[in-house]
Amino acid sequence: MAMMNRRTVPNLNILIRKMGDSERRPSSQKYTYLDLFRSRSMAVMSLCVMYAWFGPSIISYSIGSQMTTLTGNIYLNLGIMFIVPVFARWFISIYVNNWIGRRKTYPLFMGITGLFMVTVLILDVSKVAESRVPQTALAIVSAISITGAWAAALLFSTELYPTLMRNISTGAGNVSTRIAGIIAPQVALLDMYHISAPYAVYGFFAITSSIAVYVLIPETYGRPLPEHLDDVITSRLKVKVVESSDLDPLPELMDHNNSFAEEETITTKRVWKA
Repeated sequence: MAMMNRRTVPNLNILIRKMGDSERRPSSQKYTYLDLFRSRSMAVMSLCVMYAWFGPSIISYSIGSQMTTLTGNIYLNLGIMFIVPVFARWFISIYVNNWIGRRKTYPLFMGITGLFMVTVLILDVSKVAESRVPQTALAIVSAISITGAWAAALLFSTELYPTLMRNISTGAGNVSTRIAGIIAPQVALLDMYHISAPYAVYGFFAITSSIAVYVLIPETYGRPLPEHLDDVITSRLKVKVVESSDLDPLPELMDHNNSFAEEETITTKRVWKA
């Protein structure tokens, strides 16, 4: 495993000491959804995570509800919109998220979606094109682009929280998607006032959610997963991730004489740069 991760084999005695220290900590702590909002920084981060789930959900559900208003064969449009993302999500989850990080992947794909939604709005209002083929193509590509945002949101919403809270954070995100699913058909009905009115709402949610994630969510790629809630509260700083290939072997894992406190302090200074 160390060879695959391009890391020096750690000293097993130190790892055993760390595991023993972790086991001595109280494990009877029970977390609830209220713990997602324990502090101000936690509340902002949790609301941002929920909004990151809400944005792609309301757009994808609403576009699905509007398939009858798009030009072309409805079955072909649905097939493209729901089959292509299956392969796109696999590629994005494995490669793109690990190439540019989760914090950039989500704004990238949601920004593309927002740009296309605004373009559809402009084309409909200006009536430049005689047919709605360009609008249909942009709407379908936007629905596919949302797959990239989903792939990133699923990752950082679990990596931001300690193990005992990951199910809670995922559950909170799922609650926001269900709320979006309830609202989505109502947004699609806005086309009775103007055919492009729903796309203005889609563009708003896509752009605002991408900005919120980029500004408020820290990068989780390459970052050690938090073990306790206090680790989340104390690490709400923007950090620069250092690639493992750029790191020298960590001396605290090779030195038998360092204390546990000194080892953890050195690790933090070596891996993270504020």
